[in-house]
Amino acid sequence: MITYDEYQKKVAETDILTSKSSGFIALGLVGEVGDLLSLIKKEQRDLFVIGSLEDHLHEELGDVLWYVTCLINREGYDIREIVRNSFIIIKDEYSQLNPLSLKSLNELDILSASHKLDLNVLESSLDVATALSLLLTLYSGKQVEKHQDKSKVISIFLSKLIIFSLSKKLCISKAIICNLKKIESRWPQKEVYPEPFDKSHEEYERFPDKINFIFKEIDLGEKKFVIQQCQGVNIGDRLTDNKKDKDDYRFHDVFHICFAVHLGWSPVLRALLRLKRKNISSTDENQDGARAIIIEEGVSTFVFSRALNQSLFENVERLDYDLLKFIQEFVKGYEVEKCNLWQWEKAIIDGYKIFRQMKKSRKGKVVADFVSHTVIFEEI
Repeated sequence: MITYDEYQKKVAETDILTSKSSGFIALGLVGEVGDLLSLIKKEQRDLFVIGSLEDHLHEELGDVLWYVTCLINREGYDIREIVRNSFIIIKDEYSQLNPLSLKSLNELDILSASHKLDLNVLESSLDVATALSLLLTLYSGKQVEKHQDKSKVISIFLSKLIIFSLSKKLCISKAIICNLKKIESRWPQKEVYPEPFDKSHEEYERFPDKINFIFKEIDLGEKKFVIQQCQGVNIGDRLTDNKKDKDDYRFHDVFHICFAVHLGWSPVLRALLRLKRKNISSTDENQDGARAIIIEEGVSTFVFSRALNQSLFENVERLDYDLLKFIQEFVKGYEVEKCNLWQWEKAIIDGYKIFRQMKKSRKGKVVADFVSHTVIFEEI
C-alpha cells in the first residue's frame, strides 16, 4: 500500500510539465475537477446504473489528486501536514468522524467503504467546486496572498475532495494507483518495449527482424490504385481511397506496418504476409481473425478522421490523451490492450510521418525494423 510520502515523491518524479508556474498547475486542476464533476452530472442526468461509472470516477479522481499533490510540491509543503489539516477540517464539520485516527491510505479507504454518513453527492460535488474557486483566487494575481493562506486553502479543498470521495464510496488508493499506472503508460521515465506477442510462436509465424515494402501508385483507366510488394511479390489487393472525396487513404497500409513495429500487433499485416499464428487455434481465431482485423481497420479509420483535421499530424510530437485512451478502450479484449499509450503514440506519429512522405512522392520503400522499432521511408 502506497504511503502519503511515497505518493508525494512519485508525483514529483512525474511532474515533467514544461511550465514551472504553480498557477499553471492550478489551471490544470480546474480541468481535472471539471472532468470529475461532469461524471456526476452525467450520472444523475442520464440515470446510469449505480457503479457503472466507478472506473471512470477513480481515473478522474486520480488525476485531480495528482494535480493537488503537484501543487503541494510546488508550494513546498509536506503532504502529511496538508492531509492532517484536511482531517481537522473534516472533524470540525462531521463530529461523528475521527479522521485524525487514520494512519494510512488503507484506513481511509476502509472509512470510505464503511462509513454511515448520509452524504449528498450533489452537495459534496458543489462543495468541491466552491473550494476550487477559493483556491483559484490565490493564483489570479489580483491579491497578495500569504504563504500560510495557500496552505489553509489547499487543505480546505482537499477536505472537500475527501468528503466527495466518501459520498461516492470511492477508494482513494485505487484512484492513486490508477493515475500512476496511466502516467507510466503515457509518460514513462524510460521507454522499454515489452516482449513481442509472437515470441513464443514458431519462427515462420513471427514477424521477421526486418521487412522491406514497396508502394507504387498506378493508373488504370480513370482510377488510381496503390499496389504493395514485399520481397518482390504483390501483397494484398489494389487499393483505392474508397471515398468520394479523395484523401489518399489508399496508402494507409503504412499505418498497419507502424502498428506492427511499435505494438508488435497487426492482424492486417499478419494476414497480408501469411503470418497468422495457426499453430494455436485460439490465437488464430481470436487474435488474428476477421474480427481483430476489423478492429484494427476501425482504429486506422478513426485516427485518420482526426488526422485530417490536424494537417495529418504534421509537426505534432504529442497526441491528445483522450484519443489514445479511446483507442485503448476500443481494443479491449485483444492482446494489444497490454500495450502502453506511448507505444500507440509512437506508432501513430511514425505512421503519419511515412504517410505524408508517401502522399508527396506517390511511391516509396518502407523499411520496417522490428528489432530497433524503427520505420524508415526511402525514395524509389
